[in-house]
Amino acid sequence: MTEERKVMTPTPWGLSDLKDYSQSDVAWTAGTHPIVIRRVTYLDAYAGDEKSADTYTVNIECVEGECEGATATMRYFLKTKSGEDNRYSIGTLNSLWRAIYGPTESVGVPAPEDVEGCVVMADVTFKDVYVQVFHYHAPTTDYAMYSDKAEEQYFLDL
Repeated sequence: MTEERKVMTPTPWGLSDLKDYSQSDVAWTAGTHPIVIRRVTYLDAYAGDEKSADTYTVNIECVEGECEGATATMRYFLKTKSGEDNRYSIGTLNSLWRAIYGPTESVGVPAPEDVEGCVVMADVTFKDVYVQVFHYHAPTTDYAMYSDKAEEQYFLDL
């Protein structure tokens, strides 16, 4: 006689929907891919951890094409080891600014809450086995359906 096992049901609470978007079984390929930005965090100089201070972290997921479903975490250090502005990371985040806000008079590092849920195009490269993105650009309106902020973010018209 087989005994039927009870299955535990998750209790909904504040972190029930929290997911780690840095792990995926789908592999990335080098090239330009449409990505949705799932989560963005910024840790300032007062974060308490010297290694994580002044970091802007972007969790991305490919939404279409051969890499659909692939995820990665991009970490941009805004300061160099000597304490100077890291112009490479800041330049990359300036490209993210232009990708989500479009042509603007000023450029900067976008607020994390503005970036989460947006879809942009990412130029994916590799260093060893690690995914890297050093440039973002605006998507066309074809990708608006993937954005949680389709009414607000910038899209290129075809």
